[in-house]
Amino acid sequence: CRARLVCLRVGGAGEDGGERVTRREALAVLAAGALAGSAAATARPRAADANVGGKVRCDALNGIECSSGGEKAEFLTVYETPSVSAKTTATASLQITSIGRDVGTIEFALFGEAAPSSVNLFVKMCNGQYRDGLSYSGSQIFRVFKDRVVMMGRLAKGAAIRTENYIDQIGHVRTRKLNAADQTVNSDANDIATDQPGLLLMRRGGGSFEFGITTSAAADAAALAQEFVTVGMVTSGMATLARLNALAVNQPTSYKNSFISAGKLINDKRATAAEDDVNKPLQKTVISRCSATLL
Repeated sequence: CRARLVCLRVGGAGEDGGERVTRREALAVLAAGALAGSAAATARPRAADANVGGKVRCDALNGIECSSGGEKAEFLTVYETPSVSAKTTATASLQITSIGRDVGTIEFALFGEAAPSSVNLFVKMCNGQYRDGLSYSGSQIFRVFKDRVVMMGRLAKGAAIRTENYIDQIGHVRTRKLNAADQTVNSDANDIATDQPGLLLMRRGGGSFEFGITTSAAADAAALAQEFVTVGMVTSGMATLARLNALAVNQPTSYKNSFISAGKLINDKRATAAEDDVNKPLQKTVISRCSATLL
């Protein structure tokens, strides 16, 4: 038998000569099997206990080598903190966890004069003081473009959506959905270059809670500057940023790219979902705590 319990006949012997046992004995056998299975599962090495990089679900927490030969943490490239000649008007701190385990802390200087609306939003979101209690605490690191930018601050699905009743032109009560991010539109602009690792970026023109941190002196810095505005810089935690940069992600492929391009041409929503999945970390990595202080 594959398991002893299959051969047992509770309450008496069967025609096939099954062993006579009591119900209590049968339950004891089942419990023993469950414990043995649990012990075996605990003894097996887990990719989550491994290290950054590679093609398996390795994490960014320690220096144990991945079964797929992931990049060891001690060999990651850790850049110096950036240097920007902009006035610091506030500071912020992010605590990062991956699959429930601590990755590290990243601290920022925020440039409130260079990007006033964006910095004001960032401070409020860090402290949970934005409307409806929205906060970066618990938000996801949702895209990692290796050696370019790590995208953070994605709220749980539907968290920024609220419903509102209104009366239409003929007196009927209607309901509409409002996205709180739409209220963050702004005109922030500055000439701070995006050509250093450790720069804090937010969407140019607003309209989004999400933000990014550059992870190298990207070759496409000009393209980043067209899409984002620099609102701050890392002052501590470049090693943590390097670990995030090396997280294993869903890799883009020619097949995925073709599907996404074709889907967009016909406005297929599946194409948007597929695009959002590319470069997404394989393990859940979040901002577990965020705080900010005005100077």
